[in-house]
Amino acid sequence: MIEAKYIQFFLIFITVVPVCSIVINRFPKTSWFFLGFCIFFTSKLIDINFYSHEWFRGTSRGFAFGMVDMTVIILLTYAISKKDKYQFTGLPKGSLIFGVFFVGCALSMINAENKLFSGFELFKFIRVYTFFWLMNNLLVTPKIIRRAFISTSFIAVYIAIIVAQQKYLIGEFQSSGPFPHQNSMVMYVSVFLCVHFSMLMSSKKIPEMFYWIFIIGLEFFCVVSSLSRAGMLCTFIGVFVVFLQQISWRFSLRKVFVITLFALAGIGGLFKALDSIVERFVNAPEASAETRVSLAISAQEMANDNILGVGINNFTRFMTTDYPYTDHIDVEWDGTPENQGAIVETVYLLTAAETGWYNLGIFTLFIFSFYARNIVNIFKAKDMRLKVISMGLWGGLTAIYIQSTLEWVLRQTNNLYQLMFVFAVINCVDRINRKGTLLKPAAMMG
Repeated sequence: MIEAKYIQFFLIFITVVPVCSIVINRFPKTSWFFLGFCIFFTSKLIDINFYSHEWFRGTSRGFAFGMVDMTVIILLTYAISKKDKYQFTGLPKGSLIFGVFFVGCALSMINAENKLFSGFELFKFIRVYTFFWLMNNLLVTPKIIRRAFISTSFIAVYIAIIVAQQKYLIGEFQSSGPFPHQNSMVMYVSVFLCVHFSMLMSSKKIPEMFYWIFIIGLEFFCVVSSLSRAGMLCTFIGVFVVFLQQISWRFSLRKVFVITLFALAGIGGLFKALDSIVERFVNAPEASAETRVSLAISAQEMANDNILGVGINNFTRFMTTDYPYTDHIDVEWDGTPENQGAIVETVYLLTAAETGWYNLGIFTLFIFSFYARNIVNIFKAKDMRLKVISMGLWGGLTAIYIQSTLEWVLRQTNNLYQLMFVFAVINCVDRINRKGTLLKPAAMMG
């Protein structure tokens, strides 16, 4: 018998998507709202899983399809309808490297214990690449890119409301907001925080400055409420990177005032949360550090033993007593599929273990190629809006890549969507720097 959730999904899909596609084509100015919603739903995932395995502890638990994908379809129909005024860019920069990485992940299925679980992750990669491709074709002018990041400030408000509810009404020690884990939330928030901080440092209008101070204050509230040790540290590193760029680019007393104001507010906020922070850092269980080391050893052994890895999204399946990778760990396993090992706490070793050292090299090349391209954008950008955003992305990506050495959450769907959005922005800024805008702003966004 078909479950009710599947019936509801198909009813929404065959009604909401066509209706919204008609609306966006009849009223082009609504395209701004749909773009904002598309980005928003990367924070609040509303997905349905086909062949769902919620007990599974891997990075994907089903063939998911949700609001981000529906909004992508709506925006795509609008872009196609404007093809007389708009040129698609074909395969964006980074597509070839991502394709090679995807093939490496697909080949790893040869060794996968459960190929269905590998299919979950491969399908997710297809979804996020489609999102990436569309954003490359939507963010065609500095105005659109800046508005896209302004829309992310509303995401900060939403996340802060959820965190406040969890912290003060439910009494959660570590708040995670709408994300599956507090580490996911910190990584997500830190990226937009760095961009918003860069926009604040470049603001000259008093109302705009107060607005960004308010938004950044909410984002810092979320970061501290997570009590994620790695996340808090990496966020502050990212903000510091942005501050150094801003000061070296254009020194002003206004910027010194802004950073001083935040430092004082930060000290006050940290003092208020001092008890919880001390509890988190000082009384953290020693077993946590030992587990990280043990899982890292297991991941290296998997990568060394299998040139193609043990199979994408299959790490936990090999962390059982059926395999030699747990010999150095005390593992109790009762033979049921629900009882599995944990995931190694670094996305880099997780990638190596599941898809091989070679594919880790491809993955590293993929993400750092955008990091380098973004740095080039900072120096080449003629539009100050793009330069400011690129400075913020430098700090945000720095925070992501450092935190990813300590956490695997970059493979969470929310964070992967956000990363691909950032990469699309970097590509679009690069294209504008080289060729200018492909069309007038009104041609795409109303």
